[in-house]
Amino acid sequence: MEKGKDVFYSDPHVHGLNLLADVVENVTKTLLASKILTASDLERHLNRLFLPKNQVTEKVAKILSAEEWDGVNNHKKEIVVRTWVGGIEEDPIHFKYWSSCGTYLFGGKNWFNLAQKHALQIGDQLNIWAHRDLVTN
Repeated sequence: MEKGKDVFYSDPHVHGLNLLADVVENVTKTLLASKILTASDLERHLNRLFLPKNQVTEKVAKILSAEEWDGVNNHKKEIVVRTWVGGIEEDPIHFKYWSSCGTYLFGGKNWFNLAQKHALQIGDQLNIWAHRDLVTN
């Protein structure tokens, strides 16, 4: 048998890994943005986290469908985003575009609640990862 061609593994552990690989292939994970938190990101009355525009336009546009991306950019809709911290699901937050500031953001009271619950502070680095199940979307 030629190396790397038509290899069949009868070992159930390897078969299990192959099945896991199929599942992992259906879920993409991408670093969307990395940001140092500012005072305005953590203000209760503002309830929003500004996202670095260059990172969003480069990375988020690749995850959203053309229709979703167009909807956000033309203020037709905001996207409800399910959030997890440390593997635990949190309340959803909203992704939208503010033309008055020319920036993208996560908004709503749930953003402030999430920041408060996890004791986020000015100067903390926040890395925002995204994944989308390619089967269920």
